[in-house]
Amino acid sequence: MWHFVPSVGTLATLGYAAFIAGTLIVAQVVFWLVRWQLVKRSVAGIPGQDNGLLGHLPEVIKNMHRLYDYSVDIYDEFGPTLKLTQAFWRGNAEIWTKDPANIEYFLKTNFRNYVKPHLLRVHLNDLIGDGIFRINHGYKGEYPLWHAQRKTMSKIFFKKNFENFLQRVFVRHSVVLCDVLREHAEAGTVVDAQKLMFAFTLDSIAEIGFGTHFNALRKPMNIGQKFDQAQETVFLRVLRPFFYVPVLGKLLYAKERENARIIRDLDEFSMRTIHQRRAAINKATQGGKQASSDLGACVGDDCLSLFMTADPKKTIKFTDKQLRDIVMSVMIAGRDTTACTLSFAIAEAMLNPEVTAKLRAEIQDKLRHTTLCGGDAVVSVDDVTKTNMPYLHGFVYEVGWLLWTRVTRLLVRDSTASAQCRRMYAYRSAACSFV
Repeated sequence: MWHFVPSVGTLATLGYAAFIAGTLIVAQVVFWLVRWQLVKRSVAGIPGQDNGLLGHLPEVIKNMHRLYDYSVDIYDEFGPTLKLTQAFWRGNAEIWTKDPANIEYFLKTNFRNYVKPHLLRVHLNDLIGDGIFRINHGYKGEYPLWHAQRKTMSKIFFKKNFENFLQRVFVRHSVVLCDVLREHAEAGTVVDAQKLMFAFTLDSIAEIGFGTHFNALRKPMNIGQKFDQAQETVFLRVLRPFFYVPVLGKLLYAKERENARIIRDLDEFSMRTIHQRRAAINKATQGGKQASSDLGACVGDDCLSLFMTADPKKTIKFTDKQLRDIVMSVMIAGRDTTACTLSFAIAEAMLNPEVTAKLRAEIQDKLRHTTLCGGDAVVSVDDVTKTNMPYLHGFVYEVGWLLWTRVTRLLVRDSTASAQCRRMYAYRSAACSFV
């Protein structure tokens, strides 16, 4: 049997190393504590919670199942603009506001000065990479890519495209959605409304975003489930210190290991979608013809083909990696926001039967000539204008006011606010949280 007896020199070396490591750890903790006190002092004049060393993290954990109700509670307690202190190792405080003047200031008036904070970008990196919802409009190096994506993506919402392509897509999938609901009603079976709304928006955004047909309303797809799992991981990273450290993050958290596999599946889906759309574009451009119906949307109608056929002289040439990130961003923008809004609207309608009765009466009166109410015509944009269906519009706007969304912005520089007051959380009443 062998025995290792360290020499005096080895013990001295180990002791010295332990001393250095301990000194560095103590210095780091002291630095965190001093910075934490300075940050707290910088927001001392703002009403809100003055939490201990762990900040408001314990309250977040306790209210994880009711975060939006928790937000309402603290707004009711402290007013439209408030502060929340963070854990002592974090380098910023949080300011939450729902004051319209504040929101207009940093989402419009001084838009370039308020950007996405570093930690949010770290959380989103593996999911959407250089997609528009992660890159920063206020950073000089990233602004051209952000601007190119925003400018290219906006083309799909031109009035002519909306009245033709987008309207046809939404109406067609709405008909399928109504058929599925009718089948459940006739069979007397329970239906998960939110799950159905996510399938509806997945089918819609697949055609609008990538020019492909999914038919998730009839044949559920696991790509939506994988996307939900990846987003859940992103959301819960706020409770997982060091998740981003290579190797260590995956050793500490099983969900991070699982998420790596999910991201690979999403990568494969994205690249397959890109290659299929590129093949459709190549076939369409041969002889100057547009893509036929078997290839999905006509080239130039869908969002992905707009990026793939963009003139490099007028914008940047997007790499396949950037196109992959755009695919993921389009999925978030077109699937989640609309599905959650529709689900929330259905819940509110069911909780208020008198509202449902008035909605039904207006629909039966104004849309009796359409297939929705037994007629022959297809529902059009003109049928559902504010003038023609005022109660429906009022209901949609009210849902928008009730449905809270959160926008996170980091202050770059501003003479009107403390530089240490780094992060702002704005809650606004709108159906879409992306700006």
